[in-house]
This record gives sequence, C-alpha cells and structure tokens, in this order.
Amino acid sequence: MLVKNMYWCVEEGVPVDMCKDIVKKCVLERQEAILDAEIGLPNKSKIDHKTRKTNVTFLNAEGTIADLMLAAAFRANVEAEWLFNLASLESIQIAQYESTAFYDWHVDTFPAQENGMQRKLTISIQLSSPDDYLGGDFILGEKHGTNNVLLPKKQGSIMVFPSFIPHTVTPVTKGERFSAVGWMNGLAFR
Repeated sequence: MLVKNMYWCVEEGVPVDMCKDIVKKCVLERQEAILDAEIGLPNKSKIDHKTRKTNVTFLNAEGTIADLMLAAAFRANVEAEWLFNLASLESIQIAQYESTAFYDWHVDTFPAQENGMQRKLTISIQLSSPDDYLGGDFILGEKHGTNNVLLPKKQGSIMVFPSFIPHTVTPVTKGERFSAVGWMNGLAFR
C-alpha cells in the first residue's frame, strides 16, 4: 500500500513535565512491571536480542496519555490524508532503551486478528530529552533505503505513521531513551 505522507509529527505535543512524570510513574516506580521486550505476532511472541533489546512496561489505554495519543491519531489520519478506518487504541507501551539497547528494522502491523481488527497507525511519543542519551535514532524507511527519515528527538514530540512502514531505533550508546508507543486498530486493510 502506498501512502502520500510517510508520517505526521507535532514537536511539542506533550508537555515536558508530563513526559518526566510518565517516566517516573511508569518505569522508575514500577521496576517489578518492567519486562524484557518481545517480538512477533500476538500470542506467538518471543524474546530475540538479535532483533530487539529493550525493556517495556504497559499502561491501559485510558487517561491523559491515551487521550493525547487518540487525538493525535485521529488528527494525523485526516491531515496526512491516510483516512484509515480507525476503531480503538491498544495498551500503551513504555519503552526503556538503556546503553546498547535497540530495535532493528520492523513493522508494527500484523495480519487481521480473529475479531477482524488490524494495527493501522503507530503513535510514538518521545519522553526523553535528547540531552539524556546518545544514539537511539528513530528512523522510518527501509533498511538500506536512500529516502529514510530521521524523526525528531525533541522531548514531547508525537509522531504518527502507518504501522506497515518499516522503522528502527538505532543502538543507544550513552544514557537512557524513553518512549511511549500506542497502536490504533481498525478493520483489516482490504
């Protein structure tokens, strides 16, 4: 599927204080809930440190951060002219990229689930200040592509893109990078 616009972004979509509060409440105060991130299809996932080395925790899709993600997804869907049929927001993933952590090239969409739903949009919020880490570049495009896009590192940036677009997070070489990621589902692409 070709799209006119690869992504949509608002660089100051989430206040810095809220970004810091999310990291504190979701990661620093919930160490027992931090998991080694898995990859793969729902109910068929596995840990694979050759593809992904990240710690994650999950939030229910409710409250202020969910409201911000929903508003961004619906706004991006119209302004970027994707016009996908969107229905619901999945649980929100808070990712912690420590030194040497990364996520190799991948897509976020899967074949339609039993309920006919499929991931359509990915919403990513940059929770860390770019001064807090080195590396950890968030790139959209193709593994060996010439038109890849380096997404903003500004704290509070909200990026939305179709979940079928390949993307990566390069290894963090110093410090820690935190992000919040949600996925909008809708009836499967036809």
